[in-house]
Amino acid sequence: GSFRYIFKAEPSGTFFYHGHIDGQRGDGLQGALIVLEREPETTYRDVPEQHTINLFDWWPRPFIDMFTLLKSTQKVYYPTSVGDLPIPGLDQYTTSRLADGTEHGTIPYYSGLINGQGRHRDVPYSKSRLSTFRVDYGQSYRFRLVGAQMLYAYKVSVDNHKLRVISTDGFFIQPVHAVDYVIVYPGERYDFVLNANQDPMQYYWIRAETLEVNITGELPYSSLGNVVEAVLYYSNRTEPQPTDYATIGSTRPSCTTSAPCVAVNCPFRSFHPSYNTTCINVDSL
Repeated sequence: GSFRYIFKAEPSGTFFYHGHIDGQRGDGLQGALIVLEREPETTYRDVPEQHTINLFDWWPRPFIDMFTLLKSTQKVYYPTSVGDLPIPGLDQYTTSRLADGTEHGTIPYYSGLINGQGRHRDVPYSKSRLSTFRVDYGQSYRFRLVGAQMLYAYKVSVDNHKLRVISTDGFFIQPVHAVDYVIVYPGERYDFVLNANQDPMQYYWIRAETLEVNITGELPYSSLGNVVEAVLYYSNRTEPQPTDYATIGSTRPSCTTSAPCVAVNCPFRSFHPSYNTTCINVDSL
């Protein structure tokens, strides 16, 4: 059957819809819901159909099966793939952890999507299709970031570009300038302005990386490297193709003692000093 929903579109802002039965949202029944302002801002371009980033974590089997497996006596054994029968002698997978030791991923990370497209780490770039976002040099753009994922928190950055965060969960805030990372948990939304002021002949990674770390060894702990990617490109160049992805350089934000990174929406009050990262917590926005 079909349903027709009639509602008053207010307040304005970035929202999203999703299914609530079993694992519907985890299987992809979700999407962005954008309510435009009556009097749009004129200092940046706001075209939601072109610059909305919908983040998603993805597994190759129905999410309800994943949940059932997690709650059953079978569990998940590492490093077998999700859904494989356990091999004698392997340890039961428990959880991944954040930098402060907090439990995070109770199911092993498999892959992620931006606007329905992405790449598993074992698949070559040439056989993948990633989402792309086009900008014109010298212009500023409002990007709407939707955390539609089920489980993982992602830290989002754009290579070589600082971000100006202007909204959270559909409501404007006092802008936070020169942001390197925006951290997004499931269900959260953040809007940021990107100034297209870098070399227009280059391609740039839009990178969403989980907060999971290897908590063995010394601080700062290394990331587990679970990343979702998309590509920002300028209109001076053609849209990047799968054969171009492997040639794109990586220029992650460089966090140093003299020039620490700025992260919005940290899950804890502050990072360990070794991370050289200043936290802007959500309660201060």
